[in-house]
Amino acid sequence: MRLQLTARRAATFGQDFLAARINRRLNVTPLVADAGGAFTLGALSQGPHLIISHNPEDEGEAHLLAGLPPNVRAVVHRHVQWSYLDRRQQENVRTSMARASLCIVPAAFLAAESHGLFPETPCEVVHIGRDPAMYRPADDAERAAFRARLGIAEDRYLILHVGRLEAAKGLQILCDLAARLPESAALLIQFTASADETARRGGFWPQALEIQRARPGRVFPWPDTDPQSDRPVRHADLLLSASLKEVAPMVAVEALMSGAPVAATESTPFYAELHALGVASEDLTVAPLPFAERLAGRTRSELTLTDAETDTAARLLANAIEDKISQHHLVSKERRDARSNQMTRLGFTEDRMVSRLDALYNSVVENT
Repeated sequence: MRLQLTARRAATFGQDFLAARINRRLNVTPLVADAGGAFTLGALSQGPHLIISHNPEDEGEAHLLAGLPPNVRAVVHRHVQWSYLDRRQQENVRTSMARASLCIVPAAFLAAESHGLFPETPCEVVHIGRDPAMYRPADDAERAAFRARLGIAEDRYLILHVGRLEAAKGLQILCDLAARLPESAALLIQFTASADETARRGGFWPQALEIQRARPGRVFPWPDTDPQSDRPVRHADLLLSASLKEVAPMVAVEALMSGAPVAATESTPFYAELHALGVASEDLTVAPLPFAERLAGRTRSELTLTDAETDTAARLLANAIEDKISQHHLVSKERRDARSNQMTRLGFTEDRMVSRLDALYNSVVENT
């Protein structure tokens, strides 16, 4: 039996949504923390044979891993850079990693970090994979119909931002960029929201409306209430990421698989990995963060910018967007398909990810 520790009752981060989707295929059963954040294995007649942790920085997950009997193996997935964590979270990761038989990460640079911090624990890279059927490029008729449903003119260059609307994800930059949008562009702000949050304009709605006020008629909030619905990125001309610190952004993989280019801040070495694998710079444009060194050792709650830094980052991304718009007439359905096919060839598919994880999980149990 494979059990996955689930610290959050509601999916919040990219790994939560991805794990929820692939667990069934991996025969993984979620073990959800109680209201106090603690886990109880209880009397399990068939094991467990393997415990999987996606949140080693969580105190509840670390505590359970530390108390596992010797015959139960553990695999730890690391999704967060070390400097992103506060001191207590780092101690929890140390506790978790001390009990892990294997560490799995989504990017080579994070594997190098793990090897340096935890040399006794083997580490494997498993790239994020998405379903090509769900993230296939839309054809021209689909793109036009999508814009019509949202009240966006068909000739608008559609820029998409996906994710949590918070400072660490570049909220300050995003607000500044919205005010700089060219007349030919529209910005779609996609964020996770429950039906209740949408009804009462809670969750990330206030931030989305703040961005919209920067450019009325050009910014469109899109609350994502159903992650299985038609994905907006299939219809976008560009994915925008203004984040200050990332690991391996799932949204970038989804965009390229959907045929959309990406313009992003230099928030992670993963973008350089994609370039090294053959993703062209015109498909993945990375704008430098001149102040990145100042932010390097900061935790998520400390990732905020001065007005001057916000202006600099927004200006650099705005230049990248202008370049993309100027070349847009050269983009065809065939070019979008070529981007998508490249990501499939490089192995960024759900099938490839599931196959790799299944083999690694089996190898850990077999070596008990």
